[in-house]
Amino acid sequence: MNTTGQPWFTGSHARYIAALAIAGVLAGCAGNPIHNQPLTAAAAPAYDFRAWIDAHDHLGPNLVALSFSGGGVRATALAASVGQQLHALGLDEQIAIVSSTSGGSVAAGFLAAKGAGRLNELQSQFLLHDNEGDLTPTLIGDLLSGANRSQHFASYLDERVFDGGSRTYGELIRRWDQAPFVILNATDMSSGQTFEFTQASFDSLCSDIGSFSVAEAVAASAAFPFLMSPITLGNHWNVAACRDGPAPFSNRAFDAALERRYVDLERFVLWRHRYALRHTYDPDAKPPPYRRIEYVHLLDGGLSDNLAARALLRAFADNVDQLMAKGVRRLLLVQVNAKSDPPQAIDHSPESPSLISVFRSVALNPIDVTTALSAYVSREYMVALVHSVNSRVTTGSETQLHFYPVQVDFDQLETASAEQMRAKALNTSWSLPAADIKFLDDVGRSLLERHPCFQAFARDAGDARLVGVPTGQAAGCDQFISVQIAQSPPPAPAPAAARPTPPPPPAPAAKPPPPAMKVTFAADAFFDFDKATLKPEGRAKLDDLFRKISTMNLEVVIAVGYTDSVGMEAYNQSLSMRRAGEVKAYLVGKGVDKDRIYIGGKGEQDPIASNQTSEGRAKNRRVEIEVIGTRPSR
Repeated sequence: MNTTGQPWFTGSHARYIAALAIAGVLAGCAGNPIHNQPLTAAAAPAYDFRAWIDAHDHLGPNLVALSFSGGGVRATALAASVGQQLHALGLDEQIAIVSSTSGGSVAAGFLAAKGAGRLNELQSQFLLHDNEGDLTPTLIGDLLSGANRSQHFASYLDERVFDGGSRTYGELIRRWDQAPFVILNATDMSSGQTFEFTQASFDSLCSDIGSFSVAEAVAASAAFPFLMSPITLGNHWNVAACRDGPAPFSNRAFDAALERRYVDLERFVLWRHRYALRHTYDPDAKPPPYRRIEYVHLLDGGLSDNLAARALLRAFADNVDQLMAKGVRRLLLVQVNAKSDPPQAIDHSPESPSLISVFRSVALNPIDVTTALSAYVSREYMVALVHSVNSRVTTGSETQLHFYPVQVDFDQLETASAEQMRAKALNTSWSLPAADIKFLDDVGRSLLERHPCFQAFARDAGDARLVGVPTGQAAGCDQFISVQIAQSPPPAPAPAAARPTPPPPPAPAAKPPPPAMKVTFAADAFFDFDKATLKPEGRAKLDDLFRKISTMNLEVVIAVGYTDSVGMEAYNQSLSMRRAGEVKAYLVGKGVDKDRIYIGGKGEQDPIASNQTSEGRAKNRRVEIEVIGTRPSR
């Protein structure tokens, strides 16, 4: 048992490892194994979230999503405590997806391989074990010989965490009826982008994820620079089976991203990189790849996204409609952030900080800053996504999606309390004392149940197993749950009950229903590309429409926005809704009663032309306005 809990890269250990790293550089390289295999046949089913959803007949109404941050065994323990508490409350069967990085990936990989019900075994197998005592001699030898240290770490994980079974992604697919879909995240050294261990990433390499080791993926996700070697994957598009066989990669996604590169740069950069991998060995590719990439070298996922949020957001954005179709109505998103913040001696000294202090600041501070930003952005993105989904349905309808964002973070402990100071001072290492592991277990469970949005979820979920969860703070989450959605026209009032009377005289002929006028405007005439601000031409067309309806006995105006299929579905949905809202705001400004205008956004739905041509896409970008009313008799 490690009784000090000292990390490998602070204090005397940092100087020790730095010296060994120099020795490793001087020793040269003993070769780097490539373990990903070429794809010989299309994966069935593919390792992606859509396939996981399709493998289940019903998922709702409650669904849980998790993201686990990095932070060595501290992160593993905190993530495991949240998973165990969800299991204790009977929510583990509702965990659908987990995205993780670095230390959090140890817990996520275990969860995928064995399930939340066995997370208690992770304590004896890994959390309470002297991992550094076991690993250090081997890693020192690797440093001196030039061998791949992360490969040895993967072997160690395979033995201790995965029972020596060399578990593969193919086995995870076969466990989908018992376990969630897990995305382990690493960082591509060359591009700096997050590398997700999913079907899409391996398709970009023409590689078989089904035969790839889960332990190696965890090791790549946790390969902290200098301490660990990169895990290297080969680009197999030069292999005959890939070059001549059915391609698992389509250029259509790249073409779509290319069209939107000014407004969705992150997605464009992602697909540009995948396109480059696909066409590295193709001298005639049009357009040519921006670089030729024969190998991908992976390091700690925390370098690009320490909260593992991006992969989770993409998974939901691309599959929210499928989740709704499977009955999901309440989404609990739990983000577990094990970021530490120990006191720094440099805060109390006028001396120039040491090289080790500078290294620590350069290596870790950017990760901490981006983690905090990632937590905020991911929450706001999910709120916008839920808003776009709910804009399609009726207020009060059972088809709404309710969002409960929960963060488990040491900053939520009482400020400057002994509990918070202890949590923030825990080192980033692969071994901690048993007392600290127990402390983290208590903190994780407590922070989860204290969170207002977890209490609100317990209040609303309709699950008898959650009756013991306190709900006194639940109202603090209602701002996220009650996402404003578009109203539908109010139903006509029920007719009053008829009084008993003598037979009435013959009724006059029924009045014809109010005539409806429906006009369709090209969105390009109303709005600039990817904008929701009316152009002068659009205002002029609405002025003309207002002149026509101002002479009517107006009953209702319905404005619905549409887009083409370029870009993310959720983004297009939100854009179409914002454009319809802009039309409403303008007409209200002209004097139309706001209570008579109803709006909707259908995004890519109901195209009136093909999205395969620029002319068809232009027709699909439109705003339809329907006016119902009567003209006064003369």
